[in-house]
Amino acid sequence: MTIRHYEAVHLIHPNHSAEVPDIIKGHEQAVKEFGGKLYRIEDWGRHHLKYEIKHVKKAHFVLVNMGGDQDFFDKYTKHFKKNDLFIRSLLIRTKQPETGKSIGLKQEEKTVKRKGPQNRRSQRVDGVDKFVADYKNFEGIKVFLLESGKIIPGRLTGATIKMQRKITLAVKRARFIGLLPYCNRHK
Repeated sequence: MTIRHYEAVHLIHPNHSAEVPDIIKGHEQAVKEFGGKLYRIEDWGRHHLKYEIKHVKKAHFVLVNMGGDQDFFDKYTKHFKKNDLFIRSLLIRTKQPETGKSIGLKQEEKTVKRKGPQNRRSQRVDGVDKFVADYKNFEGIKVFLLESGKIIPGRLTGATIKMQRKITLAVKRARFIGLLPYCNRHK
């Protein structure tokens, strides 16, 4: 039995924001009940979504890091898919357990910036080789998007192929949970 590590971001309906402490306790009990190990639970609070999800413009974000085998993961997903409190959930398998404090939505950290004028030909980005592409750092990822919402190609930003794949994956994950818009109509 190999332990796999997972990260889940749950978007909770804003009408149930008062129940978040109970939901967090329920997560802790469910992970223990299903035979998993809980590394971290963070309450990111209530935030505006960049676009409507199920006719809702705000959501309460909860981040959960846990570990377990495939049987644990199957039970966990089955249990929380039935729950109507969640607008959307993002479940990711990670390489190692994350126990420290995450970037979260409260810290707006711009680690990279564009050089020169903001036209299509000059999109070079300073510090792209040191940038950590993570969907939770959506303010830093915005540098790699055009105003229309398209991802800037690596040949224009100066990112390597491997780095460009990480940036693209982070953008797609941030868009899925409503942190970034899909297009400029969702501002």
